[in-house]
Amino acid sequence: MIREAVLILSLLVGISALAEGTSSPATWEVLSRSDGIAILQKELKGTSAVALRGEVILDSPVSKVATILFDTSQKTHWVSRAKEAHDVRVIGPYERIEYQRASAPWPLDDRDFVFNAKVAFDRPNQKMFVRLKSVEDPLAPPVPSLVRGELIECTYTLTAIENGAKTKVEVEIQIDPKGSPPSWAVNKFQKTWPRETLEGMRSQAARPDLAENKGVREELLNLVPTQTVASASN
Repeated sequence: MIREAVLILSLLVGISALAEGTSSPATWEVLSRSDGIAILQKELKGTSAVALRGEVILDSPVSKVATILFDTSQKTHWVSRAKEAHDVRVIGPYERIEYQRASAPWPLDDRDFVFNAKVAFDRPNQKMFVRLKSVEDPLAPPVPSLVRGELIECTYTLTAIENGAKTKVEVEIQIDPKGSPPSWAVNKFQKTWPRETLEGMRSQAARPDLAENKGVREELLNLVPTQTVASASN
């Protein structure tokens, strides 16, 4: 009897473990589609937080959209809630450490972020990735009047479409604002950020004086030696 009970328990445990191992990963849920912009969210296992994603097609080539991403000084004009933005230090043509201050809804203190920005190219698929992740840097110590947030992950994916004339932009973001903000404030920041940022990016892409980044153009056309991972900014 005892042996049978142990056998049954073992089978149940095995079935339970198998079920857990084959559980479906979280999928992206569409929150809205309007004005050419799609906003999606994905629940994160083990936390009440969500990851957000935005998608838009811009009437500019990747080499011009890259200029928008690389010009840190202009980010207050298009990144949602960006109040201040500058390079802490430049590591290379495609990598840098950036500082950004974001306005927070009243009565919360503003947040600031220090992050590494790095670019990678996928030439066969005509893609460029700009990956951002929080870091500590002695040149950007915490500011007493601000709360230092954490950029857990943020990735811009630029894909050349229509023979390179246009760019599909996808941005995914997950942040931890730190401190003790109420959930409504966190949701307000996160759920409005992708749309406002992509709308700002679209306005920048329409500028007649927007210059092409020749280095990016050469990378995607395979005119320079292979660089597995290059780098850049938010």
